[in-house]
Amino acid sequence: MTQWGNSWPMDHGAFDPFGQPQQAPPPEQPGSRWPSVSLFVGLAGVALAFFPSGIGFVAVPVGIFGVFAGIVGVQAVQREQRNPVVAISGIIASVLAMVLAVVMFFAFYRSPAPLPAPAEPTPTPTSTPPSGPAEVIPRYNGNTELVLTNEMVVDFGPYTDAGGDPEVRNPRVEVTITSKRDIPRTCNFRIQARGRPQHATVDEFFVEAAVSAKGTVRQNLFPSDATLARSKADQLRAASFEVTTAKCNTY
Repeated sequence: MTQWGNSWPMDHGAFDPFGQPQQAPPPEQPGSRWPSVSLFVGLAGVALAFFPSGIGFVAVPVGIFGVFAGIVGVQAVQREQRNPVVAISGIIASVLAMVLAVVMFFAFYRSPAPLPAPAEPTPTPTSTPPSGPAEVIPRYNGNTELVLTNEMVVDFGPYTDAGGDPEVRNPRVEVTITSKRDIPRTCNFRIQARGRPQHATVDEFFVEAAVSAKGTVRQNLFPSDATLARSKADQLRAASFEVTTAKCNTY
């Protein structure tokens, strides 16, 4: 007993002058560390985003972890009724780190543009060697293949006439002869009209033409007052015309 009442053991809290024991306050629980982790990871990601040689792209997974830590931190501080500013700052820093990493990667480490093709070297002008003697054209050329290949081009128009029965009037097949040479030539052609489908000879014509250098001659295979039987005219209308013999001479 004391002058204040019953004695109070020292291990039961503070002394109560009225004789009632007082309980010691519970120890303060430490707060969640997730907000701080999120902020630290976010700032580290921002720093990593500026690293060269593609290392900065590591900031993307770091930023993802920072966002996760920030979300967990926000939930934790809400339960603890504390200010979530640190956790939110960590989320913002983590997102910024990811954006910077992507921007830096595409801005500095994308594939370089292809180099322009080297300019072609300018050819060195060379003197043109003197040409040899001009091709000798024989005065007389009786080779049909050579005449049609090297000297003359022969084309045929369609068969036409003025009608009539049993004989047709003014039959016409225009033949066009064009010279490939730069000298005048006189040429003789044997032309056959071949029927279809047996390819039998329907008629035969002989044409002589004096063609100037690089010139063109047109003429009718038939005389101006010619007449034909209707059956022959029908055969010629369906026939094809071709040169079977060609000879040229210089005039």
